[in-house]
Amino acid sequence: MKLFPFRRPSLGLSIEADTLALAEVRRGWGRLSLRRCAERDLPDGLVRVTATGPNVADVAALSKEVSALLADQKMSSRPVPIALSLPDLCGRVTLLEFDSLPQKPPEADALIRWQFQRDMNLPGEELRFTCQTFRPPSVRGSGREPVRVLAAGIRDQVVEPYERACELAGILPVSVGLAGLQLFDLYRPVIETALNTTRECFYLYVEEGSFAFIAIRAGVPVFLRIKSLRNGNMNGNAASHRLAVEEELLATLHFYMEQETVSSEGPVSARPLFLINGEGHVPALPDSLGVTVVPIGWGDFRIAKQSATVPSCAGLPAFAGVMEM
Repeated sequence: MKLFPFRRPSLGLSIEADTLALAEVRRGWGRLSLRRCAERDLPDGLVRVTATGPNVADVAALSKEVSALLADQKMSSRPVPIALSLPDLCGRVTLLEFDSLPQKPPEADALIRWQFQRDMNLPGEELRFTCQTFRPPSVRGSGREPVRVLAAGIRDQVVEPYERACELAGILPVSVGLAGLQLFDLYRPVIETALNTTRECFYLYVEEGSFAFIAIRAGVPVFLRIKSLRNGNMNGNAASHRLAVEEELLATLHFYMEQETVSSEGPVSARPLFLINGEGHVPALPDSLGVTVVPIGWGDFRIAKQSATVPSCAGLPAFAGVMEM
């Protein structure tokens, strides 16, 4: 008997403030192919991204937009399983550090969740919660191994309208994730390859209204910043958006480098910053920072594509959601 009678989803759906994106994959015989990647613009004001309350102004209207995106998709009489990806600003994300964690997973999970809710000021909140544990190398001479935990939570009242819109369109989310974190996991092999030649690198995901920045040292996230780029204005033009990205990135790098202690191994040069930016814009950074921007995208995956046209980066979160399952 199957208590959850759905197969592994082959469809991923990404919902952002201005855009819907769909990715369909096919798995088989050790190969992965991207069958379809499509986008659809959303009406202004239909989705307003926030972590504090419902984002969807009209669930039925969003459902119609999703149905229109799925118009060419072969649907069955049963709800079709999908992986749902939402903007980072829908949730609360933080890095936690512990001297140690209980050995029993339920006890460790309970401690991490309690610490997350306390730090995020979310006591008693009904939320979807997930976390990932990273164990850095032992601190020399200290005898302790600090544990870092990347933790994220989304309030139920934020997620449920998105889920209802999907269900009305005949699809059923069997997983829900935040785009920036899903892409961080998707590109982990690329990041780990870089760490074979440098002990520190950075990850930056730029989406419609925000960016997610993570500093990684020895394979462990040591600094995190998720920042809104529009200050409540959802109609910023491309030029102002690019300027905001550059300004916030410079401010973030300067803050990180001032706060973090310098390793005894000396300064690091040419640290890569892996960038996912749907606009294709590469921020200009001063040479004095010792940071080299490395754009990443669809070309970093060995996947067969149905079309010779390279899909837009807008479809990457939808793809990442499917690959996570």
